[in-house]
Amino acid sequence: MPTPSVPLGTGPFRRDRAYGFGFTDASLRTAVRRRRILVLRRGVFVTAVDREAAAADKETLHAQDIKALLLAMHRTNLAAAGTSAAQIFGLQFLHPPPSSLIVCTDDLDVSGTHKNDYFLRSAPLPPGHVVMRHGVPVTSTARTLLDLAAAMPFADAVVVSESALRKQLVSVEDLDAIVAASEHRPGIEAARLALSFANPWTQSVLESVSLVSMRAAGIRLPKVQQAVIVDDEGYLVDCLWDHLPVDVFGEADGTEKSVKSDRLSTVRAIRAEKDRHQKLLSTGAEIVRWGWREANNPHLLARVINDGFARALERGRGRRSG
Repeated sequence: MPTPSVPLGTGPFRRDRAYGFGFTDASLRTAVRRRRILVLRRGVFVTAVDREAAAADKETLHAQDIKALLLAMHRTNLAAAGTSAAQIFGLQFLHPPPSSLIVCTDDLDVSGTHKNDYFLRSAPLPPGHVVMRHGVPVTSTARTLLDLAAAMPFADAVVVSESALRKQLVSVEDLDAIVAASEHRPGIEAARLALSFANPWTQSVLESVSLVSMRAAGIRLPKVQQAVIVDDEGYLVDCLWDHLPVDVFGEADGTEKSVKSDRLSTVRAIRAEKDRHQKLLSTGAEIVRWGWREANNPHLLARVINDGFARALERGRGRRSG
């Protein structure tokens, strides 16, 4: 008898489909014992090759886990939601998401369930709120962000929302529209606050956290990712305050800006950053820099930025008196 085989890229499958591939109960048990076939859930399998391929990417691995769960649940109208949907979209988080899978059904007769490794939630899923991503149904990006922003702390919601905006998976207009259409849902005020604050121009989680801390400290919010021209060359600055006599540039310095995959690249990146800093200084602007320590502490960040504002005001007075 020929050895049964599963087409590459099949992903998770149930026992009944295994029979279609030519397996018997005995040959399936043998394949599992030999680790050619892996058991993802009771009655749900995947080939070792497909599992290894999915494991190369966090998005596809999470999607594969969701697909296995959906097959095991034998339900219709299910979609990955919340942090599971966000992970399948490849969004960034301020804090690591929970390990439990999150799925949603629009069957309102179903009670929410929390088992060992998944949550089943019951909520309306209007047309357009579910899309396919990596072969599984997931709540749309806008719906996912609405759900998260309604439940997460403000900073966490801003970080994940700005991640989606950076990846161009959603627009500011999309977020405005879904908030306007969800006026009476639980958590809508928190969601509105976070989604309206989310800035489409931030380039990192550090920048997102920095803006949240500026808001908390009462610091005037800057223009973000502004181009500065020096000697016909353009440089982007993370933050620009141009309301004072002297401009103030703000730079959120995460280590990822300089640390590269090898020592030579790292040295070159550090030198390029030093050259960039000198070019920006030559404009006559004040420059303030901060890292994660200050970004996570609104009081410390306010001190750094206000010191820069004070220097800019002092220099402005010197110009006028001169």
